[in-house]
Amino acid sequence: MSPTRNKAGGPNYKGHYQQSQITLMNERQKIVELNTETIRLTNEIEAIKSDYRRLMQDNLKTMKKEEELILGNKEMFKWTIIMALTTIAVLIFAILK
Repeated sequence: MSPTRNKAGGPNYKGHYQQSQITLMNERQKIVELNTETIRLTNEIEAIKSDYRRLMQDNLKTMKKEEELILGNKEMFKWTIIMALTTIAVLIFAILK
């Protein structure tokens, strides 16, 4: 941008300076807006990370409970088989006696 001319015919640097100041203020405003958006997005990312960690902890707790249930079911099945075999043995013993 070439400077305009002043009353004496020389370059009007004052107008050029004012335009530069306006441009600088606009750029600063853009930077402030970008920084604000960056902070908002950073907070949103942190919230998502926190939710993810919480969900993973809940998932681990659920997996542990499922594992306990499976082990409990195996234990119950084992004792059911033992009781069935004991009952059969008692019946066989009763029949043979």
